[in-house]
Amino acid sequence: FRIIAHDLKTPIGVMMNMTDLLQSNIEDYDQETVKRFMVTLNKSSRSGFELLTNLLEWSQTQTGMLPFNPDFHSLFELTTDIIDLIKPQANLKQIEIIREIDEAMMVSADQNMLKSILRNLLTNAIKFSYPKGIIVLSAKQEKKDLLFCVQDSGIGLGDLDSETLFSTIGHFSNRGTENEKGNGIGLLLCKDFVDKHGGKIWIEKLDQGTKIC
Repeated sequence: FRIIAHDLKTPIGVMMNMTDLLQSNIEDYDQETVKRFMVTLNKSSRSGFELLTNLLEWSQTQTGMLPFNPDFHSLFELTTDIIDLIKPQANLKQIEIIREIDEAMMVSADQNMLKSILRNLLTNAIKFSYPKGIIVLSAKQEKKDLLFCVQDSGIGLGDLDSETLFSTIGHFSNRGTENEKGNGIGLLLCKDFVDKHGGKIWIEKLDQGTKIC
């Protein structure tokens, strides 16, 4: 609770300060200044919303209140929804998302859980990517399993490893390329949902960037 409250105070505090300034001085600001304020407000609101969404889903998994309803879905359509959702966030850093997924590919999974996994992995990739970078979302069939991977060419994870990243809340102290803060709840959520499907999740450190599958 302490960690989450601290992480929520930052985006909410930014929004409070920005709206106070706009309310008091809106007539003195030119259009370019107002635009910069709006970009900051958008980033802060997205950060707070992302944390609250993950917190709600994670608390539901811990209390057994989140339903698990696997079914067959079009993977291409499902990933289209996720990419459309996070595209504004990627556009802020001019990051290109490349999708290497066959349009005919189907997946047996809980739709909401799989969307949450992909949303969190892509959001993390954006956070740790440099402006004008590239993120690759891929999927391929391996015998009876489907292998998803999200690869970026960003700053990497340093000394953090899979065991650390997927174990304890509050450990994820690495900041993004624009000083974005992480708290690790998203990755814990990914592991819980992957475990629910009987799958595995791991991290591959690259010469430049990170690959999570």
